[in-house]
Amino acid sequence: MSAGHRIVWIAVATLIAASTVAFVAQAQLGRSGDARVRKVIEAIGWKYEVDSDGDYKMVFRFDDQRTQLVYANSQTVELGNMEIREVWAPGFRLPTDASAQLLLDLLQDNNRVKVGAWRVIKSGDDLVAVFTAQIAANADKDTFQTVVQAVSSTADEKEKAVTDGKDDF
Repeated sequence: MSAGHRIVWIAVATLIAASTVAFVAQAQLGRSGDARVRKVIEAIGWKYEVDSDGDYKMVFRFDDQRTQLVYANSQTVELGNMEIREVWAPGFRLPTDASAQLLLDLLQDNNRVKVGAWRVIKSGDDLVAVFTAQIAANADKDTFQTVVQAVSSTADEKEKAVTDGKDDF
């Protein structure tokens, strides 16, 4: 085997090994969640569950007995030298005949909030308005708490307004 072929085989073997390590690491993350999120949530004292994707699921109860579901994703993305995590909350299911005005209201709300934005996602047969915010993956306790509370209250307030007080999430 020539030296050139040997280098190619070594490169291929290295890529396979690296892919296997990345796959195993992702599978581990899915079972236990990102330890940085766990540490911050536990320091705050919130209750949580880790779902099958490794995301942290929290339920908040407001003074008026309404609740709001919020997720902090374990998976992160990179943008330049930043590592970003998404915190999000389902707001409400859009009616099948959702008006252009309702969708325009969501877009206009994006201009009013200090952090985060509304998006519409497909979930099974439903369209769901979801409020999301991106934060540093290693955000400190105070930043994490502030953003999660903002996401939670924004999603719940809009759900209450749009659904005439229903509390699905």
